[in-house]
Amino acid sequence: MSAAGAGMPSAGTLPRPDGYGARRTGCRAIGLLLCVAVALGVMTGCSRSRPSAPLRIGVMMPLTGPGAVSAQLPLDWARENVDAAGGVDGRPIQFVYRDLGRQSALTAARAFAADSSIAAVIGPGNSEDALQVAGLFADHHQVMVTPSATSGDLFRAYSADRPQYVWRPVESDIAQMRVMLQVAARDGARSVALVSGDSPYGTTFFDSFGFLATEEGLRVTSTQRYDQEAQNCQGPLRQALSSGADVVLAVPDHASQAICMARAWRAAGSRPRLLFSDAAQSPSLISALGAQAQGLNGIGLAPDPNNGFAAAFRARFHREPTPFAANIYDSVLLIAYGLAGAHGTVGAALAQAISGVVHGTGPATGWDRNGVARTLTAIRAGRLPAINGAVGRWAFDKDSGIDLVASTYEHWRVTGDQFAAAGYLSTADLRTARQGISEADTRATPGKATAALGGTYRPGPKTGTWALLIAASDGWTNYRHQADVLAQYQRLRADRVPASHIIVISDHDLAHNRNNPHQGQVPYAVGDPNLNFQIPIDYPLQGMTAQRLMDILAGHTTPGTPTVIRSGTGDDVYVYLAGHGNQNGVYLGLGQPVPPPDNAYSVLTPALLDQTIAAMAAAHHYRRILVAVDACEGGVLGQHLDAPGALLLSAASPVENSLSTNYDADRQTWLADQFSYQLWKAEAATPTMSIDRLYQHLYLTVTGSHVSAYGPGFGNAATVSLNEFVTGGSVAPPAPTSAGQGAAAH
Repeated sequence: MSAAGAGMPSAGTLPRPDGYGARRTGCRAIGLLLCVAVALGVMTGCSRSRPSAPLRIGVMMPLTGPGAVSAQLPLDWARENVDAAGGVDGRPIQFVYRDLGRQSALTAARAFAADSSIAAVIGPGNSEDALQVAGLFADHHQVMVTPSATSGDLFRAYSADRPQYVWRPVESDIAQMRVMLQVAARDGARSVALVSGDSPYGTTFFDSFGFLATEEGLRVTSTQRYDQEAQNCQGPLRQALSSGADVVLAVPDHASQAICMARAWRAAGSRPRLLFSDAAQSPSLISALGAQAQGLNGIGLAPDPNNGFAAAFRARFHREPTPFAANIYDSVLLIAYGLAGAHGTVGAALAQAISGVVHGTGPATGWDRNGVARTLTAIRAGRLPAINGAVGRWAFDKDSGIDLVASTYEHWRVTGDQFAAAGYLSTADLRTARQGISEADTRATPGKATAALGGTYRPGPKTGTWALLIAASDGWTNYRHQADVLAQYQRLRADRVPASHIIVISDHDLAHNRNNPHQGQVPYAVGDPNLNFQIPIDYPLQGMTAQRLMDILAGHTTPGTPTVIRSGTGDDVYVYLAGHGNQNGVYLGLGQPVPPPDNAYSVLTPALLDQTIAAMAAAHHYRRILVAVDACEGGVLGQHLDAPGALLLSAASPVENSLSTNYDADRQTWLADQFSYQLWKAEAATPTMSIDRLYQHLYLTVTGSHVSAYGPGFGNAATVSLNEFVTGGSVAPPAPTSAGQGAAAH
């Protein structure tokens, strides 16, 4: 007789519990409806005796290959501590891995976004991948927590979203740039230079360097940026080393570039001082350089040295904490605490719950197993504690979340075969941290302005307005420059400046660009009206040179410039220019921030602009002239401008970058430049504002640069209104300026 025949259950069946037959009889007695209800209760997990399904969290990081990160240890440690505290409403955490060493970030993100069982996602780990997929997760209402994508652009792109689906328990590298400058200044430096790459990682340092150096009172001697995948480091580093800087800040994209920089520095005599960013903090730097690595130093993120995380990591795993270990650990806690606050609900409820959790003010809790248990208990009870994570106190941006506003950095030095901590620095005492805002949202400090305004110039009455609008770059990645010009054109036309008095130079290749998902549409901000209507383009960029551009401004007709500004003694002239620039001036036709070394571009130089405006003044070809420049280091064009009645407003000083705004995740590009967008809004809302007040407004509103003004012969800017340059009708007097609101310098 078979075992089944001996009273054992056959395969695929379960032994019937006692009373099974009675319950069936009872079902017949109480009716089919109740039976269905009982069955549904069992199937949906209503039975308390059935274990709850795990909460599935996606993890997308490179786990194999040369870019592999050691994420497993802190991930599992945090998960164990959450599960030991009862999980989230009794549900344990389960990780679902996608290895970015074997598939692209976009492929992994699409798979997670399409999987409704994924509560949230940890990763990706680098900025380029995070910027590529963040919009996808936001569109699917799925929370993404990246532990180590530190690009400043991530905050600027998504900080306005509500609810907030993009989070990172780490500061942007703008904070690291600030710390590097502070270490240089602390050690006696008065001047600094920068060498960085053009990746999203290097771009954050490049974009913030000049601005933060000015804020810290340091003189910038050189800013070198290059394609670290295609170019050797020696040329850019040599230029930085020979610029007269006390300290050169070295920002390699990866360890191989750090090795190149270190060797070039040693070959140059190890002078001046060299300070690396955290990308150099790789064991391969020490193994490749041997004795030459000794004494190299730099800055890197670190857990709070006083909270015991590093010591506990060493005790548990018998090794030093892996890179971003504390941030990875806290990424798990951030999601778990949010899920607890949302009672296991995902999507918008989870995003909103995280926003509440990170701003808790109740009794503080810690990062370890006991701290995790206390935090989850408090959240379940409806209380929100002040959370101390592995990275330290959780202090996120008060408005948008996304970023921490305070972190701990270590000043490391290569000693033997290790990166030894020479000291720790906290950003908790920075002005931004005290205000509860991200370093990515930093505005200029009053008193740091470059404002050379003044003179006794008093022209006669206005008779007309002329405008020259130039988008000096082309292509989809430079959408913002062309959109800036289109917005200026529509504003001028709305304020009755005749179309015949506006000259537009642009490639105008946005509306039907193959990258445009909404053909024909060119908005200036997400959801804004289309700018692409009735735009007469007078000149394309192709064939345009700086000399031809100045011929157009000065009214010199030639076979190549048949349409020109024909202004006279009573005409105000408005020149608007957006593009890419550097210490040489603004480049015409350049499609990227850094000109390739093997390509020649026509450059509008400070000397050529000065000569042209001076000649126009001598020939009485304008009443007043206002030049607005939105380009990196655009202030260089105004440094020597002294013609009567002439003023140049620049988005940035001669040593810093200007920044974009209004990121569109659908179009995957920035729709506007920040200075230009604020200028355009002022033109629309307060055209009677004085030029003096306009300058103050832009200086205090634009983030990441010092808006600068140049015009020692312009006259009293407090008595000149903006609408003199942007309207075609009669000129209203400037709005009154209250006491104490004069420009920072005259």
